[in-house]
Amino acid sequence: MRNDGEVKKKNNVLKNIQYIVRMVNEYDSKIIVFGMIRNALEKGFYSFFFVYFIMFLYDLIEQESNYTFISIFLGAVCLAQIGVYILSNQHDYYVQVNTPKIVQGIYLKIFKQALLIPLEKVENPEYYGKYTRALDNAQNSIMQIVSLLGDAFGQIIRLCLLIAIAISIDPILLLFPVLCIVNSVIVSFIRSGVEYRQRKELSEYERKCGYCKRVFYERKYAQELRLYKIGDKVTDLYQNSIFELQRIRKSYLLRLALFEIWDKFMLRLCLLVGACIYLAYKVIVLKVLSVGEFAGAMAAISNVSYCTGFLSYYLGELFKQGADCYNLIAYMEDESQDCIKENEGLDSFPLQRLDIKNLKYSYEKNGTLVLDDVSFAINKGEKIAIAGYNGAGKTTLVKILLGLYKEYEGKVFWNGISIGRFNTKKYKKCVNSVLQDFSIYELSIANNVTMSSSVDEKEKIAVALKEAGVWDKICKLPKGIESSVTKELDPEGVNFSGGELQKIALARIFYNDNADLFILDEPTSAMDPISEFNAYKNLFRKLKDKTMLFVSHRLLTCTMADRILMMDHGKIVEQGSHEELMKLNGKYAEMYRIQSSKINSIMRAM
Repeated sequence: MRNDGEVKKKNNVLKNIQYIVRMVNEYDSKIIVFGMIRNALEKGFYSFFFVYFIMFLYDLIEQESNYTFISIFLGAVCLAQIGVYILSNQHDYYVQVNTPKIVQGIYLKIFKQALLIPLEKVENPEYYGKYTRALDNAQNSIMQIVSLLGDAFGQIIRLCLLIAIAISIDPILLLFPVLCIVNSVIVSFIRSGVEYRQRKELSEYERKCGYCKRVFYERKYAQELRLYKIGDKVTDLYQNSIFELQRIRKSYLLRLALFEIWDKFMLRLCLLVGACIYLAYKVIVLKVLSVGEFAGAMAAISNVSYCTGFLSYYLGELFKQGADCYNLIAYMEDESQDCIKENEGLDSFPLQRLDIKNLKYSYEKNGTLVLDDVSFAINKGEKIAIAGYNGAGKTTLVKILLGLYKEYEGKVFWNGISIGRFNTKKYKKCVNSVLQDFSIYELSIANNVTMSSSVDEKEKIAVALKEAGVWDKICKLPKGIESSVTKELDPEGVNFSGGELQKIALARIFYNDNADLFILDEPTSAMDPISEFNAYKNLFRKLKDKTMLFVSHRLLTCTMADRILMMDHGKIVEQGSHEELMKLNGKYAEMYRIQSSKINSIMRAM
């Protein structure tokens, strides 16, 4: 797998734009071309209408042409204008109708890619912050590039026609727009670079402002904000971030203003003033231009001024959006997924033995080892408990066994074969799990049990919920297992307590009991001790012939295991049955005694 340094590539704006164009063309090959045609015809007509039309009309009036002819000419121009309006409206309609299809296709591609990015990267704050911002802005950036390509192309066509008209009157007039165009392009490139650096500096504090806003409107923070004064600290963070945003904007303000002033000054000086003096000399002194030609030439030069300004803006925005798409493209082309290709590798087969040998893991390069030379084995049908205090490395070990973490030293062997060699999809089917930080989705209860779109086996779902101990509440609901969890997306949804949500998550184990290995990382922490004990009794009964590894802080459940692994500071410091570890009188026995009075009272109550 390539590291981050290898993934990073030079931010080539033109290649970024080409990438976006190819992506859009996958879902609609006409929208960009249609936009260019619309803008070319529209801007071309404006060049004719505001320049050649004026020149021609002045000459007709000066020559005292027939009024009927002038009227017919004006009518034809109006009809052409109507045609341009119709084309523009058709294009706008086409964009509105087809944009959802393009956006859907792109986001489906993004969703698919998201599942291939290793969990280590997703959990990295720098990576997560950078790419979530890129994905949040994906739709806006991509469709802006589509729009800007059409706008820029139309302005280029308009500029070429204006210059052609000006040259047809006097070739020397070419000199004025060329100087301005060169100036505008140079200024646009330099300004885009400055704006990109500004946005890069702003992004850190914009992210902090966004976080502070979320704290005050997301439901999960509401309770503690009302109980404690932590909101004052978040408010201070917001105010400091706003101050930094203002400071950064001020530091760039003068440079950006100077670019704008210089660009406008060159346009006015070179085009309007310079061209006017030159043309007035040709008309008044040399008398080689007619009034119509003078008016047409000035209209052309004046429109070149506006056109160059628009073109400069569109190109600047295009390059800005192209630069901003770098993170999105880097995300889409992230080759780190090579190590977890879904459709490659060996087929896994029924588990007989799982060997963990010399596992070492650190969240940072050369950082403290979270797992330090961990080795043990699990035989088919064994129930293994992992105990230990917070920070012992239990959850990290679980994530490696699930195939979520890839960058570790050591090996995990499934029947003697490294799990890295298996087909990812088929390996996942052999392992079923419920994690400590499990998620409940704003979907139906049935979907949250099956963890898929399929909810056909309703009886099996109901049995799983009964085994998990939450069926009594669900069976009384009007929609039963079709009820939505929470009311966020469905006003008729149902709110469950933390313990009830854990039972719904635990039902996933009872539903998919065909796996070979079951891994549970404290999925019952929100349950009361009696509910937890009963849940594990049901699990042991249901999975009596299956291999199970579970993490628990409550040692009452560990007493049911065939073997207990006691972890401390990333190492397995003790292992054996409950009785063996109590005789050893080590860390496990110490932890058990701390909980013993509570455990004894629970056992007496049962």
